[in-house]
Amino acid sequence: MVLTNDEEIRNRLLQYRFHGSGGGYVYARIGYCSRLDALQAAILRVKLRYLAGWNDIRIKHAERYRQLLDGSSVTLPYVDSRCRHIYHQFTLRCPRRDALQAHLKQNGAASGVYYPLALHLQEAYAFLGGKPGDFPVAERATQEVLSIPIHSELADEQIDYVADLIRRFDS
Repeated sequence: MVLTNDEEIRNRLLQYRFHGSGGGYVYARIGYCSRLDALQAAILRVKLRYLAGWNDIRIKHAERYRQLLDGSSVTLPYVDSRCRHIYHQFTLRCPRRDALQAHLKQNGAASGVYYPLALHLQEAYAFLGGKPGDFPVAERATQEVLSIPIHSELADEQIDYVADLIRRFDS
């Protein structure tokens, strides 16, 4: 615990505990993931016994998305056949990402952009001297990625609805 009456110190410490960001996945400094308190740890200890089942459900949901979105204009997440992907996020790529996100929102479907800037363009890594154009593939990806709902509590009808919205966006 840190106590301070200095707003600048408070804000800097809040950034450090959230990966160096004040939120929004834009990083002002190199930080940590230090947001777990004792109460959250106790809750997670109970929830841990359900984790494998929840992961299995996410995998099932991802497979449903894959079937429903096959042949659409979005690029689905790559999965190496030697790995088991548990889909903390289901992140698509779409050249018209912002328009797709607006279309989803207009129709009541959630989505998120978790990586709005390539690492070499984040303020936290400015000391490394990265500039626009140094990593064009990463920079293009930040303009195309969009994560759609994948949590274990989704109903098949909700997955069908989001997939249908994406397919209708194509036409």
